[in-house]
Amino acid sequence: MTVTTLQQAAAALMEAMQAEADLARAKDHALLEALAKRTPKRRQLEHQAPTPEDRSEEAAR
Repeated sequence: MTVTTLQQAAAALMEAMQAEADLARAKDHALLEALAKRTPKRRQLEHQAPTPEDRSEEAAR
């Protein structure tokens, strides 16, 4: 391989890595937006302690 070929391969790799990073960033942003849109009531329900019924259902699994 010549220096130019190596430079082209390195540039292509950098572009691919940047595209992958951009995609991951977009997915993270979408996830954060979805989490932010949860209703306050749902957040309250998720933070409540499990009831005895919940515990018995989990034990049955």
